[in-house]
Amino acid sequence: MDLDNGNGPPVEAREVLDFWYGELKPEQWWQRDGAVDGEITLRSLVLYQILDDPDQLDFARKHKEIIDRFGRFPYRNKVLGRVSTPREEEFLEKPGVFW
Repeated sequence: MDLDNGNGPPVEAREVLDFWYGELKPEQWWQRDGAVDGEITLRSLVLYQILDDPDQLDFARKHKEIIDRFGRFPYRNKVLGRVSTPREEEFLEKPGVFW
């Protein structure tokens, strides 16, 4: 799969994954402390700026706001076996939180 921003050579999907996950080992992708989420979010902001993709950049910014607010993605808590804080529970109950 190629991702073409129209401004240069297409970016291979593997390159995107390599950019997002960088030096991370697969077992770190789903670690419970949220540090990986923050790193991936920052990388996606840079990636979508490079690709000049305003829709994906907006989506990445929304994710960054959640990381900045909670230090992790609260909607992953259940699947990762994490306990949600009261602030996270309140956030998750709001309509439109999952876009």
